[in-house]
Amino acid sequence: MLRSMFISLLILSCTYITTYAQAPPASFQRAIIHGKITDRKDGHPLAYAEVAIMNGNQVITGAVANEFGAYNIRNIPPGRYKIVAYILGYVRSEIDTVLERGENHLDFALSGNDIQMEGVTVTANQKQNAPSADHTLHMILS
Repeated sequence: MLRSMFISLLILSCTYITTYAQAPPASFQRAIIHGKITDRKDGHPLAYAEVAIMNGNQVITGAVANEFGAYNIRNIPPGRYKIVAYILGYVRSEIDTVLERGENHLDFALSGNDIQMEGVTVTANQKQNAPSADHTLHMILS
């Protein structure tokens, strides 16, 4: 009887150890980066700005900020990256950083960039024999 209790206790202990002593899930071994993208001048959020995680010249992953300028990128292998934020009409911002396992916070404040474009002139000529608006089109269905 004592031997069977010992074996039962041993099995129970082994089960407990293997259940709770395992390595954390892969999601806990990855990095998450989140933050906000704003206008440097007035602090307003930049809706739909883009964020890219770069390794050298290669884009690893990225995201588009929501209407409040907030972004969140998950499942990134920890390591050194260049994080880039950009949107049309603003100067692109690049930050070299190390993403640690777990949550990382990184905000961007982008400066406006005036875009100078040449003017466009649109002209139109009406043909002399073009139908006027008072003509009627009849369609015969068979």
